[in-house]
Amino acid sequence: MPKSLKIYFSLSFFSLGLLAGLAVEAQARVIQVPTQYTSIRAAVDAATRGDTIEIAGGVYVESIVLMGNEKSGITIKGVGTPPPTITSNGQGRVISIYEADNVRITGVHITGGATAGQDIQNFGGGIFVDGSSGIEISNSLFTNNKAVYGGGLAFRGSNVSVINNTVQNNAVIAATNAYGGGMYLHGTTGLISGNTISNNTTAGPNAGPGGGVCMVVSSPAVTNNTFQGNKTSGLQHYGGGLYTYQCNGFSITNNTFTGNQGLDGGGMAIIASNPTIFNNLFTHNQGRWGGGVYGWQMASTIDSNTFTQNNASDGGGGILFDGSCGAVFTNNTVTGNQAVNWGGGVDLFISSCRIEQNVITLNTSARGGGVCITPSSDARISNNLITNNQATLFGGGLVVGDGSNGTIANNLLANNSATTQGGGICVYSGQNGVSSPKIVNNTIVSNQLGNTTDKSAGGGIRVGSSTPIIMNNIIAGHSTGGGIGADNSGPKSSNSYNNMWGNNATYVFVTAGTGATELFPAFIDTQGKDYHLLNTSTCLNKGNPDAAYNNPDGTRNHMGMYGGPWADWRPYVFIQTDKNSYVRGAKMRVTISEGTMSNAANLALGIALLRPNGDLIFYPHMSSDFAPWQTNLTLSKNAQVVNSTIPGYDSFLIPSDYSTGNYTWLCAFLDTATGKITSRISSTSFMVTP
Repeated sequence: MPKSLKIYFSLSFFSLGLLAGLAVEAQARVIQVPTQYTSIRAAVDAATRGDTIEIAGGVYVESIVLMGNEKSGITIKGVGTPPPTITSNGQGRVISIYEADNVRITGVHITGGATAGQDIQNFGGGIFVDGSSGIEISNSLFTNNKAVYGGGLAFRGSNVSVINNTVQNNAVIAATNAYGGGMYLHGTTGLISGNTISNNTTAGPNAGPGGGVCMVVSSPAVTNNTFQGNKTSGLQHYGGGLYTYQCNGFSITNNTFTGNQGLDGGGMAIIASNPTIFNNLFTHNQGRWGGGVYGWQMASTIDSNTFTQNNASDGGGGILFDGSCGAVFTNNTVTGNQAVNWGGGVDLFISSCRIEQNVITLNTSARGGGVCITPSSDARISNNLITNNQATLFGGGLVVGDGSNGTIANNLLANNSATTQGGGICVYSGQNGVSSPKIVNNTIVSNQLGNTTDKSAGGGIRVGSSTPIIMNNIIAGHSTGGGIGADNSGPKSSNSYNNMWGNNATYVFVTAGTGATELFPAFIDTQGKDYHLLNTSTCLNKGNPDAAYNNPDGTRNHMGMYGGPWADWRPYVFIQTDKNSYVRGAKMRVTISEGTMSNAANLALGIALLRPNGDLIFYPHMSSDFAPWQTNLTLSKNAQVVNSTIPGYDSFLIPSDYSTGNYTWLCAFLDTATGKITSRISSTSFMVTP
């Protein structure tokens, strides 16, 4: 056959195929229930790929199945207000989707579904999706459904988008184990976004994890949801709001967890999983370990979250790390949480983590009002503000004990209190060994003890039969318990290059060591909580002269939290918007309050906008997107200041194409050498509405 003829036939067959495809698309129909079909099931049986089934208001009692490729691409859509109700009246699951891709369900109310039995009959009282991709479930209501796995919804081996639904008052109940009161996912990817997941429950006598959502070996992005009032029960009922097990490579961002209850992890339990946890709010959740969050074998980065008013009946009012190695807890605000026994704010139990650049304040516990590191833990606690925490026994700000080590560096521990010992820090040993942390370059000021008579109780630091290295700190303003106090006998701390000032005693049953001073530290403004040192401070360049402890600029160590190689010399500012919510196209006022600039190399100051889709946009301070409203914001001055003015911002125009959702401004710094954006503690969030 001539070559040209072969090409002709090929093109002809291609054209016929294309026309056939177009013909199939042209045949897509809108099928109306109950006008054309009296039941949804009959409409589904009649539908083919691309068809839309529109369901008018009313109550439909039936169970619906979409199975196989021939039911792919079908849309089931409720029309009108209120949405149509679909129920099985407790006689089985409401909707089942088996190996049918690109099915869309929107605008319906699914209620009264109930499953029981073996294997797939256990899954999803409201909806079960198995082995399907491109599934979208949106703008629907799931209430009062029951199952063993996923009371409202269950997904197995699928790719799904669950968007803008209300999942409420669903339950999982079983004779042994029950998983995911509102929703259950196994081997599933996709997106869970914009949902309200509330008042769902688990009731398994043995295991009942995930009152709101239970995820196993799954990795959907979990973003912009509200988990509220969910509850678990059973012997092992972890994660009141959300539970994950062996889930990796996904993110949990911009969610609110409030009023949830679980045995471990009132708000959320992360078990053998490593998600990125960013910009969530955990408030008024309750658990035994980890009122807000419980993490076991978790190596996540936990960044820019707020933990407030959570409660633990044992340890970790805000968050508890259990057997976790490699986790990074940074830029979080931990305030007003309570734990009965250990770690009102943060609790590390046999864990090795980095706790950096957090605000930890107004938390309460018996031991370690702010932070507890015990037993057998090894942590790096650096550049945190640990203030106004309370311990009803010991360790008002922080406790390190029972064979724990690590480094405590460049923190502010101020105005914490304890009843017996260690107003600021308490270090003790126990059955798991002697504790030997390094306590280096901290500012420890004005902590208090209820024990007013024992000067060895340690208003600043209490050393209980342990061997910490205490060096380059400023310890000042303790009217009870002295600066550093220890047991009269037993192991002692190694002290050097510390500055004591204004304490009712300095070193009690310990020696001052090399380089000790007792001089006025000359903070910039203790009333304004600025503990940078004035140019005249005698604590400048008086720390350990070994080059290993030099400041970031290579000069000799400054005593206190702003000295040494780990000191945070980045500029910092505090940010806020004029409102909490804006419509697209509106202008917002973004203001930056007083902070401090230093000579950190390669850093460009600006702010970064985190969008709901995870994009991070950096605006340098001279950006034309802003109209400067104050070009001479005077900053606090210290020895490192090289530029004492920065502009503020005003009149940021929200683009009309911005999606609705939760946005966050971060005080941010662009490393011009690496192009990496980093942030300080300060951030503020706002909503964009239609």
